[in-house]
Amino acid sequence: MLVRELQQNGGAAESMSAQGHPVEVILRLAEEWQTDMIAVGTQGRRGLSRLLLGSVAESLLRRAGCPLLVVRNRRDGPRH
Repeated sequence: MLVRELQQNGGAAESMSAQGHPVEVILRLAEEWQTDMIAVGTQGRRGLSRLLLGSVAESLLRRAGCPLLVVRNRRDGPRH
């Protein structure tokens, strides 16, 4: 739905789904498509759950060859 809105407002956006490890797939496609930016969502996990599950956004931040936009799920709300 967001991609459609961006396209209707003149933005260049595309979405897709693919199988594989998320970080590897995203980086491979970003390189193939020569993207200007990668945008990803995050759940904002902390503590033990982050250690056990890892962080796609953090891995992308360390490895991406282009700017990365990380958007936190708005349902998570502010943390104090």
